[in-house]
Parts: sequence; C-alpha cells; structure tokens
Amino acid sequence: MAAAGEGDVRRDMWGQEYRTASPDCTAALDEHYARTMNFGRGGGPAVLRAAAADPTCALASALAALYVAPRDPARATALLAAAADKLERALFGALSALIGEEKDEDVAIERNFELLEEFPMDLMSLKRAPLICFYSGRTDTSFKFVEQVLPEYQDQNYIYGMRAFPLMELGRINETERASRKGLAINKNDCWSQHNLCHVFQQECHFKEATEFMKSSSPSWAACSSFMLTHNWWHVAVYLNALGLLLCLYIRGKVDLTKDRLAAFLDAVKNETIWHVEWLLDLLVLWALSIMGVITTADNLLESLRSS
Repeated sequence: MAAAGEGDVRRDMWGQEYRTASPDCTAALDEHYARTMNFGRGGGPAVLRAAAADPTCALASALAALYVAPRDPARATALLAAAADKLERALFGALSALIGEEKDEDVAIERNFELLEEFPMDLMSLKRAPLICFYSGRTDTSFKFVEQVLPEYQDQNYIYGMRAFPLMELGRINETERASRKGLAINKNDCWSQHNLCHVFQQECHFKEATEFMKSSSPSWAACSSFMLTHNWWHVAVYLNALGLLLCLYIRGKVDLTKDRLAAFLDAVKNETIWHVEWLLDLLVLWALSIMGVITTADNLLESLRSS
C-alpha cells in the first residue's frame, strides 16, 4: 500500500489529475463517475470500492464521504480526513460544508464556485453544485455554475444536458431545446438531455411528440437509478410514478383510494436501503409512511433527513 499522499498521478475521464497507486481504485472511480453522471444505479457502491481499494486516495475518500454522510456522519468525517493535495483540499472544503454539524449550503455553493474556478475540469463538482441550487430554489445560481465551466467543455458529453435544465427552469425554452438537442447529438443516450427535451415538448403542448420521443429513448434508461427511470416514465404516464400520483389523489381528497393503493407499497418504502437516493423520493416515502400510520419508521426517516 502506498504511503499517505503518495501514488501514481492519474487522470480521470475528463483529464483532471489525482493520485492513487491502485488500478482498482482508478477503475472504480471511473465507474462511479459514469454511473453518477448518467443518473445510473451503483454509483455509491462503486466509490466505496474505490476508497477501499486505496484508502490513501484522497479523491476517492472525499467522494465516498459524501455518499455515506446521510447514514454514517462519523465515517464521512474520517474519510474526509484523507484530503492532501490542492484539489483534494478544495474538495474537502466543499464537501465539509455538506456534511455534519458544520453543514451550510451557502458556504457549499461559495466553495464550489471557488473550486470550479480553479479546477474547471472537475465535472463531478459541477454536477453536485447545481443539485444544491435545485433543492434551495436557486436556478439562476445553477445556471451560473454551468456557464462558468462551459468554455472548457465545448462539444463534450453531459454538459449540455446540465445546461438545459436551468435554462428550462428559467423559462428560456428555445435555448433549452438547442442545448438538449446538442447534448443528444453528442450522446443520444444522455438521459438528462432526453428529459429536458421532453419538457420542451410538453411546454409547447406537443404531447404526442413528447410521448413518442420518450418511448423511443426508453431503452437507454435500463441502467438509470430508480428515480431517473420513474421520473422519465412519469413524463410518458404519470401513473407509473406511483407515490407521486397517490399524493396528488390524497391532496384532492381521495383518501380511501390512496390508502388502499399505498398498502401495497408499505414493505418497499420501509426498506431503508432505498432511502437517501434522492431527496424528492425521501419526502414521498415520508408522506406515505406517515399517512399509513407507520410512525416509528417515519420518525426514523425524518431524523435521518435532519441529521444529514
């Protein structure tokens, strides 16, 4: 095993340098990037394998810390302590603001801006930062993140889907369509560009085109996370997003029908392994548990959300 701070200089799939002496760590990090960027399953286990393959790789440890933080803050803190070089220290600062008692989303956003200014090739940080903005309602800030690094990523995979989403939220539909189509011209299986183009169709009330486009794109979703898979299908048929539809029915006073249908989901939503995949899903699970009277489990989930 290499000593702390040592190891071969390697490059990730975007050319950003990091250190590890372990080929297994490199392979697992590349798998983590690929799965995460395309909303796929297995990104978390991949980064845990990377950290286990080389505990001295600060990059793998920092990314693993973010993954385990909602379930195990103490382990996350220990993993973060491996940060060593300049990029790793920047990641340490940005990720520390998202973990534990010092969690502060404003600080995290500021530190991610600083990180991407110095390391514009760190596309994983670019993916993470707009998610913080999304959940705090800062669409304009999300767009600024993408624009900050766009000159470094002209005609590259993923970036145009990431650009299209804040454009859509800002109501700039024509630009959303151009960005989405450019993303799909680079990679026709970019599920985020597919998703954003579907929003364009729906915004313009081209529902037939939206349905046909998403159905034709659906074979590429097989490796997507449960959230991305069901969310894209939701654009085709709302009933497939079962909890979301049941919440709509509940809000409209269809309580009995809601409870009858929710009973079939109870075992699934009580399974803690599906928690903390996506905040929206956590909120839907929390609602489902509470409305069905599974209060202890709902309290456990709520406390877990608060602590993360």
